[in-house]
Amino acid sequence: MNSAGPILSDADRTLLMAHFSFYRALRSGERMPTTPAQQHFVAVCRGSTSPETDHEKAYLRFRLACKNSGVDEAQIVSAGFQFPPSHEPMQHEYDSDVVEIPVRLCLICSRPIHPERIEAVPNTTRCVSCQASAESVSSNPKSSGIECPRCAERGLRSQMVWRVARDPNIPGYFLGCSRFPDCRYVDRD
Repeated sequence: MNSAGPILSDADRTLLMAHFSFYRALRSGERMPTTPAQQHFVAVCRGSTSPETDHEKAYLRFRLACKNSGVDEAQIVSAGFQFPPSHEPMQHEYDSDVVEIPVRLCLICSRPIHPERIEAVPNTTRCVSCQASAESVSSNPKSSGIECPRCAERGLRSQMVWRVARDPNIPGYFLGCSRFPDCRYVDRD
């Protein structure tokens, strides 16, 4: 072992033992961030900002150490955040004050976003294929100026909009209620 010691300090381990389940819940979306500090933590986990607090740095050092040593996070958690000696990453491999930002994952498919895309579009949250899919689906359907008859019967006012069928066996456009999926009225004439 190198005399520089492991990348996880005792302070890191103390923070991780006390707060790891909370960190994981925030990162996974299981728990919604309610404070600016929690929102910043989530942004750090997504790779959209740099870590500032000891909590953020400890969590990222832990994830980086697991990734670089090839050890499953669950094993290390169950071992009290102690790496087996043969797998423990050494601090000399990293600058102790600089934490590598993890790869940013796509919010839709959870695959890594290519670094060139992040460089071109710094605030992106989607990979190229998910962004292309989102752009191919019309988010602003063209209004026909016709009211939906089913909604009108219920005392609601909604417009019929031009849509394209997802089924390739149904050709062309059709009129559908703008309140879809609440109203599924369709006029194919």
